[in-house]
Amino acid sequence: MKNDIAAAIAGLRERAVEYQKNVCAPGVSPNQVGQLQAEFATMISGKMGELIAAGATAADIQQVQDLLRAAFEPMSDSHAPKASGDAHEEYEEIDLEDINTTAYLFAADLAVIEGFENGQLSEEELLGELVKNPPLALDDSLEIIDLIANDYDDGDSLFAGNVIAGPDGEAIVPDPLLIQSQDYINGIIAQPLIHQAPDEVSLIAHTLANLSARGIEKGFDLKKLAKAGAFTWHDDVKELKSHKDEILAQVLADFERICALYASAAAAGKCIVLML
Repeated sequence: MKNDIAAAIAGLRERAVEYQKNVCAPGVSPNQVGQLQAEFATMISGKMGELIAAGATAADIQQVQDLLRAAFEPMSDSHAPKASGDAHEEYEEIDLEDINTTAYLFAADLAVIEGFENGQLSEEELLGELVKNPPLALDDSLEIIDLIANDYDDGDSLFAGNVIAGPDGEAIVPDPLLIQSQDYINGIIAQPLIHQAPDEVSLIAHTLANLSARGIEKGFDLKKLAKAGAFTWHDDVKELKSHKDEILAQVLADFERICALYASAAAAGKCIVLML
């Protein structure tokens, strides 16, 4: 079983190399890059579910998470595909990398959370523990995935949690805190911290795995998402549709990163701390 998991991860590495060669090939347009990203993310989603079902360890999931991060990291100008004429100008009209990051997700030991709640750790010490490992930074994707998971209903959010509070019962509302994410995106956080307990994390990990990238694609409806206020940067459906491939590719990539984070945290018995 262990050898099978190792072989599967090795196969994913080979597919990632092939993917990066394809997106860096001469003449590949930005829209084609978006399509390649969507296809790669869908493939990874299926394999991630298989690995979890096969008993992959936290270390195994971390390998896949690192692989995803490397595959979707911004390409340098010297390797990015070039476009020309009106198509390039249209693509550049909205730069998805400029969208403000609105959420950070951390994996954390339950003992760290309880240490603060019991008064054994100060707020500064808690935050210091959280930022030892770069968090997962997300923009509108978190809201989009949540809406699709709930079939656009006002059900319970997958990303709700319990407010982290000290012995005096006061929630943590840190002073504006500059954080650098896994993707080197800088953002300012000034909201109360919430956390999901290990049993909740495990349940959400399974929910996300069952949803799969295919479910995200099937439920992705720009009109419904815009109506629900999922896009903080635009609400013109016509304009959004002109960038559908890029938006969907980003959501799928973020979905895979969220799945990997929750799967890894669940396997290690960790909490998820959210700064929203």
